[in-house]
Amino acid sequence: TAEVTCVALNPADPSQVISASLDGTLRLWDYTAGTCLHVYAVREAVRHMVIHAHLSQAYLSIDWRDGQSGRVISYSLLKGRAGASAMKTRAAGPLAMQPRGTLVATIDRHSLFVWRTGPEISQPLNLHHTKPYTCLAISADESVLAAGDVSGRILIWRDLTHAVPVASRTGQHSGKQQPQVPPVLSTLHWHSGPVGCLTFSPDTTFLRSGGREGVLVSWQLDSNRPQFLPRLGAPIVGLEQCVHDPAMLLMRQADNTLRLVNLASNQV
Repeated sequence: TAEVTCVALNPADPSQVISASLDGTLRLWDYTAGTCLHVYAVREAVRHMVIHAHLSQAYLSIDWRDGQSGRVISYSLLKGRAGASAMKTRAAGPLAMQPRGTLVATIDRHSLFVWRTGPEISQPLNLHHTKPYTCLAISADESVLAAGDVSGRILIWRDLTHAVPVASRTGQHSGKQQPQVPPVLSTLHWHSGPVGCLTFSPDTTFLRSGGREGVLVSWQLDSNRPQFLPRLGAPIVGLEQCVHDPAMLLMRQADNTLRLVNLASNQV
């Protein structure tokens, strides 16, 4: 009954999708028949969602107190209820996770929080930055985490898993841990404005980025060398790598267009 904010395939059944909405619900759909199979009550506006395949569980970034702040919660799709713990944020921010991964991440202004998957929100690692973050992505093998900021820089952490705490949180006010041994960090910079979106190639060889310049940038991570697909006509606001065909990339732009990019020929 309100704006749909995100849609994801149901990992348990590829003929189904799960949608999230500002009306405070998740809905399970059979998209071949166009019918709603189940409604999950979250009771708070859902801004972002990722779903773990093995745990039958969603992580939700929600508005709290009519958007005055945010929370990240776990939500069991089997039990139809939220977990007991929550992570406080200033606002509901984007989430990143691989469908069968062990790490989840979100951004909250100058903080990037990373925690381990499980029935509850575990204690997160806090990667602080001098500039506000704008977007993030985790590679398929979870060896690399990338985040963009408002100045156009992309921060890249490698071999992150060892720095993420194992201990569980005891409540929504539990602290965020600073890394005792900071993960290896490098920086890329080409964008003149805020980085709008990021995605990794399935083999983690490339990182793709987009922003208001309307240029798709492909970073070769071994050399940090960029390649460009320019003059795309509008700011790039979303990128989705095709897992089954590494040569294809779906691009979403601010003028409400979708473009399919052939990465092998570097053409739309």
